[in-house]
Amino acid sequence: MSRKGVLILGHGSSYRYNERIMELQQQRLKEMGFQDVYIGYNKMSEPTIEESVSQMVKDGIDEIIAIPFFIASGLHMANEMPPKLGLEKDQKDGMVTIDGKQVMMHFGEPFGMDPMLTKILKEKICDLRTKEKASCIVIGHGSKLPYNKEVIIENAKRLKEMGMPDVRYAFNEL
Repeated sequence: MSRKGVLILGHGSSYRYNERIMELQQQRLKEMGFQDVYIGYNKMSEPTIEESVSQMVKDGIDEIIAIPFFIASGLHMANEMPPKLGLEKDQKDGMVTIDGKQVMMHFGEPFGMDPMLTKILKEKICDLRTKEKASCIVIGHGSKLPYNKEVIIENAKRLKEMGMPDVRYAFNEL
C-alpha cells in the first residue's frame, strides 16, 4: 500500500516570520487529518526541498504531493523546483528516484487563479480601508513568465467585480 506525504514548498527567507507561517500551515494540515506533512524551502531557509524529500523517503513515504505555498508561478517554480523534486523542468507528475528508491512525485499549482484568494484579498482590504471610496493596489512580485502577471490582473479584476470601487495593480519587478 502506498504511503502518501505532503510537502509544502516555500521560497525561504532570511526572516524567521516566513518559517513560522509555513509551520502554521503544516500544523493546520495535520489538524485536518494529513499525517505526514513536511516543509521544504527553495532558498535561504532550512530544511531545503532536497533535504525534506530525502527525509520523506527515509520515513517510508513513496508518494509525495508537493504543494507550492506561492501566489503565482514564476521562474522558481518553472525552473528551480522541479529538479529539486527529481522532475524535469515544467514536469508536474512522474516516478522519480530519490536516494535509490522509486517515488511517485506530484507537483501542484500555486494559489493563483483560485477564487478563494480573491475573497481573502477582499477581507484584507476591508480590514484596512478607512474610507468607503479608498483605492486599492494589488502588488505582485513580477516575473518574466506571463502567468505571474495574469494572476495579479485576474485577481484585481475579480476585486472590481466584487464591488471594490478603484482597484489597480502593479509589480515589484519584471
